[in-house]
Amino acid sequence: MQNINNNRIKENKYKILRMSLLLGSDDNRQETINNFEEAAREIDVMNDEIYLNNLEKKFYDTTTLEDEEKKLEDLVDYIGGRVEQRISLLTDFANVTGYDLTNLPPIKYYDKLDDYKERLSYIQEYLSNIKEINELNEEITNEENKLKESYSNKASAEENNLRSEEIALNRFASITKSLDEMKDVNESNIDEYLSDINSKTEESKKSLEIFTKSFKTLANSGISTEEEREYKSYVESAKDAYYENKEKEYILTTYKLLMKKESNYNSLIIKRDNINSILSE
Repeated sequence: MQNINNNRIKENKYKILRMSLLLGSDDNRQETINNFEEAAREIDVMNDEIYLNNLEKKFYDTTTLEDEEKKLEDLVDYIGGRVEQRISLLTDFANVTGYDLTNLPPIKYYDKLDDYKERLSYIQEYLSNIKEINELNEEITNEENKLKESYSNKASAEENNLRSEEIALNRFASITKSLDEMKDVNESNIDEYLSDINSKTEESKKSLEIFTKSFKTLANSGISTEEEREYKSYVESAKDAYYENKEKEYILTTYKLLMKKESNYNSLIIKRDNINSILSE
């Protein structure tokens, strides 16, 4: 309650000095500016205390990419909100006094904001692609059920199979075309793309293992909380890189399977089972 009252007094002091400068005469203006600057710095300190009080709660371990996405969204919004709050104060002070409010302390984790935004972007892109693949898998399953119902007429079933294969291939092709590094993939060069991404996946997997083992060693060596958080971010970045390469590997492997069109029902079931096995990973 005491803090609430103190904060309200600081806010009121800032407001009344601000209005004095906007509407008052030039008498004692410099003294008023000095008092206003002191009030502005008190407001910034107050805002920083409130910000720091809730900041550490934003850092917690997650077990799924969906939870990591929510955490990063909240973190980016929270840090970004504090930055906007600081900018608003600086702008208002400059507009009222004609001077810049300088030498304010740095906002904690502002230097990490771009990294958090980048990681969030990778996770969101990955989850979006997974959603598209799952939707495609559901469509394939629906088409497969339709094929089962029409199997009594072999000729008709084979025609439907080929049509379904074409639909699945075209829709999957649209996913690869939306990714810059895969937009030129076709039947003649897909093995080359697969070989390249397999190498990258294996390399990023080894890097992730190295980062993970090294982090465990460092964490048990008594490093500071700040250092532990920094090194943990290295592990998360390596994990994101591995997931990204693995996702591309899944996409290309599935795409290659879809390129081989099947009309025979049994062959098609085997093919779909192979695709489902990849997607379930």
